[in-house]
Amino acid sequence: MQQYQGLFYSLITSRSDNATFAKEYAVKQTVFIPDIEIQNNIANQLIKLDGTLKRINQLSSLSSEVTVHTNTKVVRVGENHKLSEVLSFKGGNSGLTEEFIYSNMPKNDKR
Repeated sequence: MQQYQGLFYSLITSRSDNATFAKEYAVKQTVFIPDIEIQNNIANQLIKLDGTLKRINQLSSLSSEVTVHTNTKVVRVGENHKLSEVLSFKGGNSGLTEEFIYSNMPKNDKR
């Protein structure tokens, strides 16, 4: 159905409440109807995609409501902030315990 939706929608000659359909042209159209297993497979994929899109939209609307509490202020996710407003910077190993420094040593030259 979805494969031919655009084609048959284009055959509508009037888009009012009582749309007129060009039946003479439509009956001349050749359509391929896939095996029912293929149709069901496509339908299941479309249902999954629809669910995924709904979930993305839910998460997207939630992300605008998220706030992060930092040392300096509360910031809303999705807004632009200076890095210094979100993180505090310290040079060297100041403020770090020996245990933390030792357990977070570089594992190789790249880190």
